[in-house]
Amino acid sequence: MIERKRKIILERNIKNDKKTRHYISYIVTAIVGIYIICNISLWVGKSLGGNYNWLFLPSKMFGMPEKISQYDKTEPLFKYNDGSGWDGQFYYYISNDLLGTKGYSNNVDSPSYRWQRIGLPLIAKIISMCLLKKQVSVLVYTMTNLLIVLLGFFCAIKYLKKINRTFTWAIPWVLSCGVMVTIRCGLPDAAADALFIMAFIFLLEHKYIWYAILMTMTCLSREGYVLIAFCIFIIFISNKFKKILFVYDGKIYFKNFFIMAMPGIFFLIWYLYVGLHFGIMPYKQASGITKIYLVGWIQNLINALSTNNYVQVVGLSFYFVVVVWSLIAAVRMGKKRCIYWGLIPYIILVSSFGDTVLCHWTGYLKGISVLYFLLPFMVLQYNDQFITIEEEKNNKLENQKINITQRVQMGLGVFLIFSILMSYVYLYNWGGDILKENYFYNPVEISDDVQTIENYDCKFEVLSYDYDKFSKMPEKFVTPYAIANIYIKNNGNQIWSNIGNSEGNGAVKISYQVFQNGKVIQEGERYNLLKSVQPGEEMEREIFISYPKEKGKYIVRISLIQEGVSWFYQQNMGYEDVEINIK
Repeated sequence: MIERKRKIILERNIKNDKKTRHYISYIVTAIVGIYIICNISLWVGKSLGGNYNWLFLPSKMFGMPEKISQYDKTEPLFKYNDGSGWDGQFYYYISNDLLGTKGYSNNVDSPSYRWQRIGLPLIAKIISMCLLKKQVSVLVYTMTNLLIVLLGFFCAIKYLKKINRTFTWAIPWVLSCGVMVTIRCGLPDAAADALFIMAFIFLLEHKYIWYAILMTMTCLSREGYVLIAFCIFIIFISNKFKKILFVYDGKIYFKNFFIMAMPGIFFLIWYLYVGLHFGIMPYKQASGITKIYLVGWIQNLINALSTNNYVQVVGLSFYFVVVVWSLIAAVRMGKKRCIYWGLIPYIILVSSFGDTVLCHWTGYLKGISVLYFLLPFMVLQYNDQFITIEEEKNNKLENQKINITQRVQMGLGVFLIFSILMSYVYLYNWGGDILKENYFYNPVEISDDVQTIENYDCKFEVLSYDYDKFSKMPEKFVTPYAIANIYIKNNGNQIWSNIGNSEGNGAVKISYQVFQNGKVIQEGERYNLLKSVQPGEEMEREIFISYPKEKGKYIVRISLIQEGVSWFYQQNMGYEDVEINIK
């Protein structure tokens, strides 16, 4: 009776332990999701003036579809500095025009190339329809992207538990630079990686229909993954993967053939539709994406070293280690289970990025982000290997076994910890205050023949002054700022030049000073005129005003200034005061 009771208690403890471990997957996934949401929110508040509709950094260069502009009640972010914005704006537009028949292609840089990546926009559209929304909003699109990533992370940590590995090995992927940047900016890369991770896990678990569905969406989200789908298909039809045979006892099983071919079939159908619809095949609009294996890396590393660009050097070094180590791991794991050989062409592909991708860390680190999961996933499954070292102790030779596999795994763990720290540093310093920077306009010419203004006669008026023009978040989460629209008219007889001399003086600009108790406590940024203003000519110009951090009442004096000469307000012309109260 005693032995039986002990056995029952033991069984209960085992069940409770399994239940606890089951909940850990949900808890960890929830914590990661909350962290990413907070990270995005802080970035929106800090860099985008609290306007989450600007997450995808839309630009005036490509324009914004009228229906989207009206629906989101927003406008392009980049409009003064000729910035092109980010690719996420295009995929967001596609989510509201899946077949490319509404004319949204006029606002997309390379329609055929972009529309081939229909996966994420399609899922976002389905979710939006389930929510009974007429259009896909920026929030729905972003949350869809995040949801897919979290599902991939959840499946990853569940499978790691099955093979008796801790969930921490999946964290370097989900918190990597690439994943965070793509979620922030609406790119499909992280979603494609997550879909592939789920597809690959289902493949390893012999759930082939789920593999086919998820791998299809993977290929439709990022075209490079079709290489893996094709290689896995070849492995199957060559009967090297023992769990499914297409030919058995002289009979062909077309069902199994179709299941494994489904990702390639649907990708090809969509690829041809896009090419025929837009009159050009997607591959023809992909320029500078790839080069010969590691050639692009070598060229960009040499350039980074020659220009002392150490941020780029560190990023490219991580890139090299990840792609080479992943290739070695895939070859080695393929000897154990040939399905891993299907990863090799894709790893070679991302090792062959060209200048378009390698020019900045946001490009190549998001391109290899999936390897931050696959690499430890493969290395953790290495069989233990030992080397024997003879040591002399007390005049006797003793053999000492060293577990090489364990040392490699420990080294990988240290490397991944550094990658997380690098991700944090890169993300913290990336982007800056994008909204503020958008209002800067730099002259393209320098001339030493700049006249000093003698007649400051002008008309100066603040047409509008909005402290919450774009913010869609509570004030406490947004760095205080204002947008002022300025009207100026040159009533003098001299040109107000926007061109300065080699020392930076002579150009007429708009700026501001913050006063408290009659003293200047803050001097604002200089905003160049959009062009030189002729006598009698008018101009409007918006500027960004940074507020003081301390609470109190202030006066913001907005004024023209000839750099290196004088403020217009010192000549009792060209300025206006605005009272503000920082609570």
